[in-house]
Amino acid sequence: MTVAAVAAYYDEQRIDPNGLDDASLNVLKYLQQNGATSEQRLRKALGITNEGDFGEIDEYLGRLQLIDVGSSGRVLTRTGKKYITVGPIPLRHLISRQRSL
Repeated sequence: MTVAAVAAYYDEQRIDPNGLDDASLNVLKYLQQNGATSEQRLRKALGITNEGDFGEIDEYLGRLQLIDVGSSGRVLTRTGKKYITVGPIPLRHLISRQRSL
């Protein structure tokens, strides 16, 4: 398997270099257009009926520091706004779940 083959696979699946798929990008775009939004409203607006699927998207976007969850709901961070405006920015250093001591 070559790097080019792996890159082609992810391109075909519409997954960006940070692992964001269409559903994740739709969350960011919705928050950009609508501001702070509750989980229920966001899930309904985007048609994400499975709570587990939403949880994975939510956790990943939070880990990448693209969204924050506050008392008024989910909001785009400054990095999230940049991601939507500029396009994928390098966030690989935030992808791992391992914590360094």
